[in-house]
Amino acid sequence: MASPKSNQILETIINENYEALRNALDVSESLLNHLEVNKIITEEAMDSLVKTYGGKNKADRLLRILRDLRTDDDIPVIMDALGDDVSRNKKAYQIFEGWGSNKRCETNHDPGTETINLIPVAKCTSDMKQIIQKPRKIANLVIPCPGRTCHPTIEYEWECWKCKQGIEYGYDNFFYCRCGKGYINMFEFKCPHPNHGVGFKGYDVKCMAQPPTFQGDEYSHPRRDWCWKVDLD
Repeated sequence: MASPKSNQILETIINENYEALRNALDVSESLLNHLEVNKIITEEAMDSLVKTYGGKNKADRLLRILRDLRTDDDIPVIMDALGDDVSRNKKAYQIFEGWGSNKRCETNHDPGTETINLIPVAKCTSDMKQIIQKPRKIANLVIPCPGRTCHPTIEYEWECWKCKQGIEYGYDNFFYCRCGKGYINMFEFKCPHPNHGVGFKGYDVKCMAQPPTFQGDEYSHPRRDWCWKVDLD
């Protein structure tokens, strides 16, 4: 069971919005699969939830598991699961998103540098390759979020949503983390900016193909108006 300190924020989100989440949460099989694959719930808990009768009973049971057994570090993965199932769980996602925009960004925005460093996450949309050896020239990935309504000059140091490691660029068209390496055009991003909206956003292929700049140990890429893929939300 999570300690009170490590579980304080997640516990607060659920406790303060318990009835709203219980009424809004659609505990679908796809949502449970996402949570089980990412080790938020166990296989046994998933089987038990599938067998639980009634939507509100399922939601009640899942909320208790998340509140009592998971930690604050799991919040991005929980939000990702709700975001992927947003057609059914838009209201539940918005409750978590409201916490993210009102609490995270407000307390971690540095106006001097216009940089936010708390849990901007990225994921690879294809299978990542095994890393045999990292390139000699490699840098932290620090770029703006491609979201249409996100701030174009705020640069984030991106973290892998799955392994929680900072993402690096190898100057070989691949991004690197503990999960492996993935082609840069296959990555999508989700920043904690209040205007980001639901789900991950991706850069257009021709934007990512532009030559990067290198400053110190950071890989930086300017965002242009034509860099966005079409947003579906």
